[in-house]
Amino acid sequence: MGAENNLHNKAIENLNVLCNLEKQDVIKATRMKISKTDSEFVQVDNVSELESSIYFTFHQLFMTLRKNEMNKKKLFQKLEIAFESIYDNSHLQEIIKQDNDFTEMMDDIESILFYIWDRNCIDSPLYNMIHFFEVCETTLNRIFKEACKYVCSIDLIPESDQPIGSEEILEEYSNEDSNEDSNEDSNEDSNEDSLEKENNDRGVKEE
Repeated sequence: MGAENNLHNKAIENLNVLCNLEKQDVIKATRMKISKTDSEFVQVDNVSELESSIYFTFHQLFMTLRKNEMNKKKLFQKLEIAFESIYDNSHLQEIIKQDNDFTEMMDDIESILFYIWDRNCIDSPLYNMIHFFEVCETTLNRIFKEACKYVCSIDLIPESDQPIGSEEILEEYSNEDSNEDSNEDSNEDSNEDSLEKENNDRGVKEE
């Protein structure tokens, strides 16, 4: 959980840098961390690291959008600002024109942004209602999962954990049941015999 939070915080910091990116700013990346630099141009050997860091930033926050961990609309708006800032930056424009891998990465991010925009109706006046139902769905799913965990944690009491004397009690109840059954059977048999004898006696008297 701690590692996940660290990645999330790093992605948020990168997002803030990209959102505040001016047209002539130069940025660099080290171990997925984006920062501004005083250099006059983007270092060639840093392009790959920069590409990976931008990709990490957007996709890490796309996962956050799926988990409903923060205000979706506000986060999406910041992602869109960051995306536009990359295209407006003159130095990054040159990289996009010259580097096919970088261009493909940006196209992939753009397609996901459009998908999220359409799916969540970001500009729709019904957005708040849709977000409300999403929160309800997430809450119900969490309650259901907790209930499943609780039910799965309930086990039958092992034989070794049964209270002392429980076997004797069960045996006693079993004997009582068998005695009651045998008494009922014997009573029924005796009643049938007496009824048959009475009928025979009546027949003899009539003769």
